[in-house]
Amino acid sequence: MKKIYAVIAAVLIIIGIEVFRARIPSVPNHQTSISSTISPAPIVSVVIDDSTHIATYSAVMAVTPYASLQAVMDELHIPVTVKRYDFGVFVDGVGDKKNTSDRAWIYFVNGISGNVASDEMKLHAGDAVTWRYMKPAME
Repeated sequence: MKKIYAVIAAVLIIIGIEVFRARIPSVPNHQTSISSTISPAPIVSVVIDDSTHIATYSAVMAVTPYASLQAVMDELHIPVTVKRYDFGVFVDGVGDKKNTSDRAWIYFVNGISGNVASDEMKLHAGDAVTWRYMKPAME
C-alpha cells in the first residue's frame, strides 16, 4: 500500500511541475544569438612614443587604435583628450602632450598610418598599434 501512495505522490508532483511550467510565460533564450554576434576584443600590442620616451605594452584588449590608447592610459591614470567629429574621434592630447601646429598624435597599425579616425579602424588579434607624438606629414 505504501508503494502505491509513493507512486501516486510522484505522479502528482510531476503533474504539478508541468502545470506550473505551463503557467510561466516562455522567455526566449537570446544568449546564443548575443554570444555569436559579440566577440571579445582582440589582443594587440601598443607602443607609445611621446617624442621623449618610448614604452611598449603587450596583451592589450582593444577593438580600435583609440581604444588601445585609452586602455593603456587608463591603466597609467593619464588623461586622453579628444575632439569628436562626424567622421570619428581625433586624439588632441595625451597627458601634457597636446597637439600643436608642430606636433600631433598620429597612430599606425602594423607600421601603416591610419587613414580613418582612430575609433573607426578595426583591429585584429596580433596587430601592433603605435601612437607617435610627431610632426605631421604634409601632403
